[in-house]
Amino acid sequence: MTPLTIGSTFTGIGGADLGFEWAGFRVAWQCEFDTWKQQVLRAHWPDVPLYDDITTLHDPPAVDVMLGGFPCQDLSVAGKRKGFDGQRSVLAFEFLRVAESLAPRWIVLENVPGLLSSNHGRDFARLVDEMVGCGYGVAWRILDARYFGVPQRRRRVFLVARRADAQLDTRASGRLALRALIESGSGDPTPGWPSRQDTPADAGGCAPTSRAVSPHGDAAEGVTGTLTRMYSEQSGQDYLGGAGVLAFRKSKRAQTDQDDETWVDDGAANTLNRFDQGDTRTTHAVVDAASTLQSNHSGGVRMDAEGAAGGHLAVEPTTVRRLTPLECERLMGLPDGWTAPEGVKAPDSKRYAACGDAIVTWVAYWIGQRIRMIEEEA
Repeated sequence: MTPLTIGSTFTGIGGADLGFEWAGFRVAWQCEFDTWKQQVLRAHWPDVPLYDDITTLHDPPAVDVMLGGFPCQDLSVAGKRKGFDGQRSVLAFEFLRVAESLAPRWIVLENVPGLLSSNHGRDFARLVDEMVGCGYGVAWRILDARYFGVPQRRRRVFLVARRADAQLDTRASGRLALRALIESGSGDPTPGWPSRQDTPADAGGCAPTSRAVSPHGDAAEGVTGTLTRMYSEQSGQDYLGGAGVLAFRKSKRAQTDQDDETWVDDGAANTLNRFDQGDTRTTHAVVDAASTLQSNHSGGVRMDAEGAAGGHLAVEPTTVRRLTPLECERLMGLPDGWTAPEGVKAPDSKRYAACGDAIVTWVAYWIGQRIRMIEEEA
């Protein structure tokens, strides 16, 4: 069977593209504005056409699926929340302009959960209305990456849309789109493979007993332990360099000079982000297990505001470090060294930011599996 094709927009470093490739798709073209990320993409997909600006993208080759994680800066609860009145997130409608012209059978969009509440829900309603107006039945769901084989709390809204046609009205195409996001139904496409996820308790999350399936068909246990037991299939090494380290995530930030911060090790990292590079806002810390944490509480490890201002945990001896770019790649499900391919200058700051912006490969892989399953049934 000829592989289904994808056209990738807001490609970043290609996390979603890689996941869809694992699911059996072929990347037909990509579109990414950032020049450094373009270098990373050319290193991994040297023969794939790469466009540099979605606002000037016209008539790219036809594809079966168009996908993209459009900019979230105007939608995130951590930002000014200008919504579609801002200059970045409104690029979602440039995506729809291309999709309406190209008419792919499937559309996959990703963004932060703040999309749902932006402008009191009106921005999300506008986006869905526009997708329906382009001739698609639409479904959406919040998926958390920690239930897809990576120990990171990363909740993202995924919108999947199936184009209506002569044999399929909008209501029926919407049901197909929903099947691509919900586990109930005829299951995964390859006989004998374990389910990517168990049935969720509700539409906003998935059961913690989920199992991950690798592209090679072998099952990997879901995340049940601490970050110290993260494991890389690519390298065969513990994610954090061995059993002699502990990984903590910030669960409470100091609000005043008299306040303190709380750090916990509960098995999953906080969401990776662009600014988490070791300054006072950092939400991750890696500590030598031999160190003695100064204050232990049932709610985690606490530090006073003075220590928080330094951007790191207070330990004795001081052996705290931040996550490395390699560890961030692994938290995103990327192969080791993905953001530092041969021939590309890769400063840590760009690698951190690129991981923070990316789509987790395993989530994209799971969605790609389900779209392929539906297409093969047709």
